[in-house]
Amino acid sequence: SGDGEVQYCPALLHLDLCSVLFAMMHHEFADRDASEHSDSKQFLLRVLVEFMAEDPNETYAQNLADSKRRALREWIQQLCGRMQVDSGYDDLLEEAVKFDGIICGEIQVGGVKKRTKGRRHKSRSRSSGSYS
Repeated sequence: SGDGEVQYCPALLHLDLCSVLFAMMHHEFADRDASEHSDSKQFLLRVLVEFMAEDPNETYAQNLADSKRRALREWIQQLCGRMQVDSGYDDLLEEAVKFDGIICGEIQVGGVKKRTKGRRHKSRSRSSGSYS
């Protein structure tokens, strides 16, 4: 509307969140059972579908023009197409759960840098001199 207000789409914001969370599950929690991840991913994707259903006329795929997210854009196009004709889409959700590269894109390839729990600080010795 030209007033400087930033507009966002809840579905795309949630999709970005899914990308980060899927990548974290893949990299930081790789030692966990895959079924734990599957349930969480299914839940996140079902929430995505609910957001998309709230605004079915939104052109979600066109907002993913980045070449690094081509697989995601194609997946979203398929999902939107099936949602518009009330066709089943469980197989698409399952595909996204099994293949992290669809949702994660380049995040999965590049990896997520692990954060350390707390920082180690070198003890600083104070000089015995005085400051003026």
